[in-house]
Amino acid sequence: MQCAPTGCKRAVGIRPAALLFAVALLAAGLPMPALADQVVWSDGESWHGRLQPSGQGDLRFHDGQRLWQWRLDQVLAFDWHPATQRMERAWRFLEAGQTAREETGEPYPTLELDCTVVLADGRAFRGHLLTTVFYLEQGAETRKIVVRRKLRGEPGEAPSDVRYPARLTFASPAQPGRRAVRVALAGNRGRE
Repeated sequence: MQCAPTGCKRAVGIRPAALLFAVALLAAGLPMPALADQVVWSDGESWHGRLQPSGQGDLRFHDGQRLWQWRLDQVLAFDWHPATQRMERAWRFLEAGQTAREETGEPYPTLELDCTVVLADGRAFRGHLLTTVFYLEQGAETRKIVVRRKLRGEPGEAPSDVRYPARLTFASPAQPGRRAVRVALAGNRGRE
């Protein structure tokens, strides 16, 4: 409720709408849509499914001073943006042992990505995620997503043409092994 000098009004938000939608689906006998993790690419394309990191599942992140390590269930989202963008060219040394060099070929874009990670406890850190491979499960299909800090485009491309995951959002708390829920029961705790 929001109260002003003229009276009280009920704030209408997304929660009542989502609740009505869920009740309508249940009443119609339709399955509830599962919350899905999301990958949003720099070109605007969006993929949905269940994200899992490869290996042990620990995510390593460097904030410029310290190396952090988190489990997947501790992370809500990663956001990437280019820290540097430049055009480079391939080159070769003119003579062995000399510093003079010659550039060859067409210029190609290079990007270095910075990352903001948002944790489930509300903290946020800026830095970069060490190269990590994620797998996005979409029903019977699994897609591999490699997240790197340094990217290189093709010759002739512009920096804006280089495709990278701009955002990874983890929104599957109900799936086993993803998020831990602690339940404490009030009362006598086993005492008579």
